Amino acid sequence: MPDQRILSTVINLLVDPMSDVRKEAAITLGKLANQQSLQALEQTLDDLDRDVSIYAERAIKEIQKSLLN
Repeated sequence: MPDQRILSTVINLLVDPMSDVRKEAAITLGKLANQQSLQALEQTLDDLDRDVSIYAERAIKEIQKSLLN
């Protein structure tokens, strides 16, 4: 389980002005597979940048899959 400060920092990057940063944050959260990031990722599904919303959706699926194991 990641340190809470790290998780919070990455979640906050989901609202960064740069879309590449938001995309990488979504990817990272998917890899961290922490249920606490699901709500933030769900809000990112409506991101104006299509890539960001796609990676947020993938991250959500990764987290949900990890919860089943």
